[in-house]
Amino acid sequence: MDNLLLYQKYTVRRKALTNMGVKLHIYDSNGQLIMYSRLLPLEFKKDIRLYTEEDEQEEIIRIKARQVFDFEAFYDVFESKTEEKVGTLKKKGLKSFLKAEWLILDAKESVIGRILEDGLSLIRRIFPLFFPPRFDVFIQNTKVGEFKYDRSRFALRLSVNFGMDTAMILDRRIGIAAALIICAIEGNQS
Repeated sequence: MDNLLLYQKYTVRRKALTNMGVKLHIYDSNGQLIMYSRLLPLEFKKDIRLYTEEDEQEEIIRIKARQVFDFEAFYDVFESKTEEKVGTLKKKGLKSFLKAEWLILDAKESVIGRILEDGLSLIRRIFPLFFPPRFDVFIQNTKVGEFKYDRSRFALRLSVNFGMDTAMILDRRIGIAAALIICAIEGNQS
């Protein structure tokens, strides 16, 4: 698993809804499939699991929502093999209506960073197809990553770039979990 989390760039591809739920494929910068997640329709926000392959044999990360509704949701991120909690992602409820904002919490639930939607969020609410969302990822006040959407007719792509995090201050497990959640949740709202 450690090798999967050392890349600077990823692409998360979300296939259109099927009767089997939402399928998320994570590719490295060379276009190779390196991780996979499938979100069941009825358990969409309860339990997200990330695997190394589509056969779902080796689970590497588990994301559990604390509640059913996501108005001000908490998503706990666990390393699957050790069941160690590595952090939490918290959606800022009322504030996120105008501009999406997420807090990044460490394993002890101290705020260590945030994920902010770019300044075009108000325009995007009116014209979502013309202004795809972009999110900046910060640890303290240092920008460590960005997520950019590219919507096609059949799939939603989220480009994930941690290239500016040369000191590796963002735990990639949290970064990948954030990309999955944003692709699954914010992608439904765009």
